[in-house]
Amino acid sequence: MKVQEINKQIRESAIENIIKKRDRKKDKKPLQAYAASWANEDRLYDCVGYTIFIVLPTSGCEWATKSGGCTMCSYIADSPLTDISEDDLIEIFNNEWNKQLNKTDISSHENVAIKLFVSGSFLNKNEIPEKVQNYIFNEFNKYDQIKEVIIESKPEYIDESSLIRLAQLIPDKIFEIGIGLETSNEDTRLNKINKGITNKSFERCVSIINS
Repeated sequence: MKVQEINKQIRESAIENIIKKRDRKKDKKPLQAYAASWANEDRLYDCVGYTIFIVLPTSGCEWATKSGGCTMCSYIADSPLTDISEDDLIEIFNNEWNKQLNKTDISSHENVAIKLFVSGSFLNKNEIPEKVQNYIFNEFNKYDQIKEVIIESKPEYIDESSLIRLAQLIPDKIFEIGIGLETSNEDTRLNKINKGITNKSFERCVSIINS
């Protein structure tokens, strides 16, 4: 049996068990409890600066829920595994963003980076709808001290129109996308890690990003 099929069966069983366990609990964990944020000094693109990290919950990484996901990844266990409305996502983001703004005066830092994680693909509109993407980037653009915005996405969600749309919302900032190639060995990536990323799809993304 191929690793993809084995991984899919294991993941589906794990998700089913997680949902059953949560359903048995009387007090449901609120959506906000799946979010997190923190900040510290960090290495930026060309200097040492200050980085704010934000983790937003989604309905779950679509690669994990539909195709088994990456063999070493357990992030799906930290997902609500339920649909989250655009308004709820924006509220959750605002709570984490304001928490960090209240802790730190951004104006006191010359160079700030934002690393935004969703335990999946930020550019997948089924995970983070376009309205929410735009809202978040518009918030970041309000601060001149923010020099870099970093997100993660699988290649299939990276297209020219999405990149142009988001880049135009933060015109004076570095926009970085982590793809998670993991290894240059395509066989290892596809048949052992189950990343679902071919060399060709990665090269296509690099070409789009650099254009």
